[in-house]
Amino acid sequence: MKHPPVDIEIIDEEFSSRNNFLSPGDILVSLRNINSLAVIDRSEKKVKWSFSGPFLRQHDPDCLPDGTILIFDNRMDEGMWNEARYFIEPQSFGYSRVIQVVPKTQQILWSFQGSRAVPFYTSIQGNQQFLENGNLLIVESEGGRVFELDNENKNIIWEFRNILKQGANRNLLGRVTYAQRVKKEEVDFF
Repeated sequence: MKHPPVDIEIIDEEFSSRNNFLSPGDILVSLRNINSLAVIDRSEKKVKWSFSGPFLRQHDPDCLPDGTILIFDNRMDEGMWNEARYFIEPQSFGYSRVIQVVPKTQQILWSFQGSRAVPFYTSIQGNQQFLENGNLLIVESEGGRVFELDNENKNIIWEFRNILKQGANRNLLGRVTYAQRVKKEEVDFF
């Protein structure tokens, strides 16, 4: 399943109070196929803010309480996607990353990007969740991996790999399309 080409978030009062050019009810749209974000005024049906690049095939924008936006950046060129193969190394534009941007200035405030020492790359899908403890839960879909990142030090605290079959030279990985941290009291019925 491909990630949808459009992903939206509704701007709430807290987020708009930190970005005075936005209003509650405005719609933040991630237009993955054209590498852009936009905020649409619902009442006037007009774009009131837009941001293109520094990302490639971005999605899953999250409006954070501090007024910034968290974005999953696959960094994948359209021609790279391959259903049957997982690439450990990025193919053209570098490793995948999660970035935090300031809407008004379009400045990247924070980022976590994979590297040779800490591989993190998925040409499609993937998502992130900002956790109450300040850390991030990140899904590397094609790598069959979910990990928690210490937001301050950028260290991986724990990770899960969906290994379907272990091989002598390479494991068979099952794709993870989504993960979410839930509170224990929300799943007491288990």
